[in-house]
Amino acid sequence: MTMPAPNLPSPDQIIKALDQTGFILEHRVAQVLRSKGFETDLNRPFPDGDSGKSREMDVWASLSSFARRDLLSIYLDTQVICECKNTDQPFIIVGEDLEHFDSRGSVQVVSGFDPLGLNFGGLVSESQWELNFGSLPGQLTKSDLVGRQLVRMNRQGSSWRADNSSIFDSIVYPLAKAAKHLADGFSEPDPTEISADFGFFHLVLVTSGPIFSVNIKAEEPEVSACSWGSLTRTFKAGDLQGSYLFDVVSFPHLSEYLDARVISIHNNALQKIRENMHLFDPEWLLANHGKPEKEEYFEAWLGLYKAYREEHFVSRKQ
Repeated sequence: MTMPAPNLPSPDQIIKALDQTGFILEHRVAQVLRSKGFETDLNRPFPDGDSGKSREMDVWASLSSFARRDLLSIYLDTQVICECKNTDQPFIIVGEDLEHFDSRGSVQVVSGFDPLGLNFGGLVSESQWELNFGSLPGQLTKSDLVGRQLVRMNRQGSSWRADNSSIFDSIVYPLAKAAKHLADGFSEPDPTEISADFGFFHLVLVTSGPIFSVNIKAEEPEVSACSWGSLTRTFKAGDLQGSYLFDVVSFPHLSEYLDARVISIHNNALQKIRENMHLFDPEWLLANHGKPEKEEYFEAWLGLYKAYREEHFVSRKQ
């Protein structure tokens, strides 16, 4: 075995030092995501919308699919934004069952082009509500606990101290900033596009340590060990406005979490879209619901659709 040179770290010392930084955890998280079919990127930069400074996402991942029928090609993209914390100290999610909150508790969905947003009579003005994306398998249910606080337990001698002093600035705020940047980019309309698109955004804290939930019930608070859990936070600062849902996942259970929650929502949303392709067809909408309130935008879309069909027909004849 080759011995390290004097005054240089050994291979074991290098790995131990890297383990303490969390860099290895970031790579392990990306490897799990890639094993599930996601495209991944580490330390992906993005501009802070308020300060203009560059921020980074520890791990970014994307899973894309299409629902196709005739001329339509509906694009579905699930993006996962991960903040990684390499620690053996437990994270605690403090909250109540979802039924006690006004927030819907569903994953953020955005669209660059959603035909139902043109406001057709008899249809909800967003496809995610018309197709009930919030109730897909993998979404939270009313019996699931949703936290309003995330704290870290720090050992002090023989006792423990609950601390959330750095949670906001180092975890939830950067994740929300990253989600807003990605969602804003996804929702930029393309005036030449005839098909709808949908982006699902999951904000995830991956920790190498354990997770507990504390359900503040009417009786005694109930403490449970968990593989993952969710919390929601509302922001009113600069360009960051609104509520965001976060998942906290223990790394040993990341693969299980992705299957049960992220990929389940993606696959079931794709199936729901495929079963309702008529809702994205301008000629079907016109025949069954008449012209929408935003008639000018509809006419432009219908014109593009007919031109694309003519072009497609001509190219097939050739």
